[in-house]
Amino acid sequence: MTQRLAAVAVVPAVAVGLGVALLIRRLKCRAPPASTGIIPNLLVTDMRASLAFYCDLLGFSVIFTVDEAQGFSMGEVREGAVFASVKWDGHELMLQTVASLADDLPGCFTASSTAGRGGTFYFRGYDPAPLVSRLPNGVHVKGPDLSWYGMNELYIRDPDGHILCLGTPMGRPPK
Repeated sequence: MTQRLAAVAVVPAVAVGLGVALLIRRLKCRAPPASTGIIPNLLVTDMRASLAFYCDLLGFSVIFTVDEAQGFSMGEVREGAVFASVKWDGHELMLQTVASLADDLPGCFTASSTAGRGGTFYFRGYDPAPLVSRLPNGVHVKGPDLSWYGMNELYIRDPDGHILCLGTPMGRPPK
């Protein structure tokens, strides 16, 4: 019973991208994550470009991907992926195509929904220094700058316009 409850506990975190019944079936044969948390699910227009940005440029790794027919691949990019879960330093981020999200939540999204206009995502502990010289054109927004609260921060834009802030402690925090 404990194993079944553990599988069900992970369902809300990824249910947006997959049906609950499918996830439970798939997770019964895998050890699900033991933690809980809030995992942003970003609307993306081009999964290949988004995976290249997050994995190749920022160093995230693929946890799993899902294609339109709900084919599931652990640890690798599945051809035709419409959903992906990636991680960096133990933190997860989900990516889902506009069409897939419109299919899952038709009252909230349409095939013409746009991404990237909802705030910023802060990656605390990600040192931006090694990344600055490798940024492609159009990605840099601001920085790196030392903030008044002691964080060295770099703001960048992903392929869908989501603004990310990469920050690491470098100065003295306020008293």
